[in-house]
Amino acid sequence: MNLARFPLGKPHLALQAGGEKYPFQVTADFVYCWPGYGDWKPWDIVVPRGYLTDLLSVPRVLWPILPPHGAGAWGALPHDLLYGTQFSFPGQSSEDARAMADRILLDAARDSGASTFRARTLYSGVRVGGLPAWNNVSAQEASDDLQAMVEATERWENRRS
Repeated sequence: MNLARFPLGKPHLALQAGGEKYPFQVTADFVYCWPGYGDWKPWDIVVPRGYLTDLLSVPRVLWPILPPHGAGAWGALPHDLLYGTQFSFPGQSSEDARAMADRILLDAARDSGASTFRARTLYSGVRVGGLPAWNNVSAQEASDDLQAMVEATERWENRRS
């Protein structure tokens, strides 16, 4: 666990009435300071207030052993944002960007208190079953979320300076 990587603390979420696809809304910017891994450089990922999420996308049949709101759910926020925008750095392939997003889920889940077993199970699940979600992104939704991410990142950078 490394809660110092979450400089603004725990995520602030509100339950969305009627939000079946995305039942939670982030009510304050949420920051994860990812340390990087391998060739991927460290990066502060800012999930903007107003962002909608389902947290961990675990199939309902697995909820008794892998609840979607349990330990490691903080990792779902930057992961969902990166998937929802198909975020990649200039020159980064889509496959590499998705692999990076999945690694961020693993690291953020561990940093927020998930056991190694649970974090690796979540990671394995998105590596095996996440491609349809990565490919099923609405251009308008991705654009809106990316714009909100840019604005939230600017707020974070101004706050730190």
